[in-house]
Amino acid sequence: MVSYYSGTSLKFAISILIKFLCIFIILFTPIISAAADDVLFPPADYIHSKLQQNDIVFLGTTHKKPEIIGFIAGLIPTLEKYRVSHVALEISSDQQEKIDIFMKTGNGLDDIKLHTQIDSPEYRHLFQVFRNSGGPIPVAIDLPSSMYNETVSRDEWMARSLLIVLNRNPSAKILVIVGSLHTLKKLEWEKDVPDKHLSIREYIIRDRPSTRIWSVGQMIDGNPNACDFTREFSSLPGAVAMDLDDRYRGWQMGMTASIAIVPAECFELVDGLIVY
Repeated sequence: MVSYYSGTSLKFAISILIKFLCIFIILFTPIISAAADDVLFPPADYIHSKLQQNDIVFLGTTHKKPEIIGFIAGLIPTLEKYRVSHVALEISSDQQEKIDIFMKTGNGLDDIKLHTQIDSPEYRHLFQVFRNSGGPIPVAIDLPSSMYNETVSRDEWMARSLLIVLNRNPSAKILVIVGSLHTLKKLEWEKDVPDKHLSIREYIIRDRPSTRIWSVGQMIDGNPNACDFTREFSSLPGAVAMDLDDRYRGWQMGMTASIAIVPAECFELVDGLIVY
């Protein structure tokens, strides 16, 4: 009789232990997708981890997508904890004075000129989030429209703007929020493309090779016939983030379909990806 209840209690204890281990694994390990070897992370945790390991993290956007702007708005108040000193934005650098005025006074938000591609009430609200958070400094890094006919490209100008921040603040840590094509690790143009230029990352590494950089693209509302990541992951709830490496050799991102660059593996173009 004693032996029977002892055995039953042991089985019950083992069953409870297994259940607790299962719950622990679900809560405290990365999400594992149905596809073999896919390791997926919550996007905010992913960006935080890359900020801890790098001087600059590029976060690519698809403009005027509420989900992406909402993600950025939620990210901003958390950045001070990860020692982010600056958030660089795809805004003409000649607007920096107006941004500074708003940050100091709370006035003049409508005076800040934004590209029509990004201008929206949701994007302008980001400045209020910056001001309320009291955290990183928003920095306008893009080429002023008055210089579009000059020889310098937008990518080169943005690289120069970031290098100014790094040279003035050697301990700076920067989150760069720009269109996904500006996050590319390299730009190897087709032979017939005139006015070839480097990517922002290439300009920075050329002038400051010790800079630690990570690029993250964001895919939203992609065409599953042109983007393997959209087809594989967009059905998952919310959004997921992942490192890109040899596991995804041959996978198409669709992100670069609109520019004439030599075909390359996804992991040769960006380091990580967030898929909505």
